[in-house]
Amino acid sequence: MRGVAAGLGVGLVAAGLSRALGRRWMAEWGATPVETQHPLTGDELIADPADTTTRAVTIHAPADEVWRWLVQIGTDRGGWYSYDRLERLAGVPVHTTDEVRDEWQHLAVGDRVCLAPPGWMGTPKGMVLPVAQLVDGESIVLRQQPPDSPWESVWSFHVRPLDSGSCRLLIRSRTARPRGWGRVPSAAMALVMDPVTFAMERRMLLGIKERAER
Repeated sequence: MRGVAAGLGVGLVAAGLSRALGRRWMAEWGATPVETQHPLTGDELIADPADTTTRAVTIHAPADEVWRWLVQIGTDRGGWYSYDRLERLAGVPVHTTDEVRDEWQHLAVGDRVCLAPPGWMGTPKGMVLPVAQLVDGESIVLRQQPPDSPWESVWSFHVRPLDSGSCRLLIRSRTARPRGWGRVPSAAMALVMDPVTFAMERRMLLGIKERAER
């Protein structure tokens, strides 16, 4: 019996370690250790996050070219460069563009970037994130917080030049610590949403990369 109990204990530890390593891999996909630790514009809005992810990709195109694609984000603008069909199955009428358009090149602090339209999933106003900070050509910081949302978080996008012909594109999210009983549903939600968010953000990074490198 002791052998069985010991084996079960080892198995549980191994399973927990495997899950932790897998979650870390998803949270830091494509990013270097320096990038995961380096402060980025918007981090200060969530000073003590419960969760932070930093994902990145190298793009062999000038930073300003990558910015032209990035600044178009929005369901009612250039889309999200991700899995449109999956988003449409979820009721989000997104159609990602394959071109840079002048009317989508202007974004400013206070603008509201649409994720889902009014009426989506019973939400009267849909889901929109205001632009909290913007550094032209470098960073876009979107903010999610009550009363418009039950969660408090920051979703930010950053273009970092490597040289005249290549750059790094980073996506970071920081989520505030839930309070009280909110910790239980938040933890359960994370188990479901983390893999989905990872898949969509990874595809978004690669979608912008493909378009900018053409």
